[in-house]
Amino acid sequence: MQCDEGEFNILKVINIIDCLDRPKADLFIFEETGRVLGIEKYAFKEELIQHQHFFAIPECKFVILVSQKFKDLVEQHQLEGLNFRQVA
Repeated sequence: MQCDEGEFNILKVINIIDCLDRPKADLFIFEETGRVLGIEKYAFKEELIQHQHFFAIPECKFVILVSQKFKDLVEQHQLEGLNFRQVA
């Protein structure tokens, strides 16, 4: 995307995987609806994400989750503009 402020790249994740291991995760849940309001500690069903390099989960679609391999490649090629935070 190009605009007056500069040139930007946009990443839209369409790979939504229902892989959150709810019993092992630390969740903030709205009791009336069971909806997840926030995630303090993530836990995943590893068999569902072992070959996935970036994805989101239904409970938190605005957070992009990436594999260690993806992160390593970004750092190896000195790509800029991504900030990583370990979640699991």
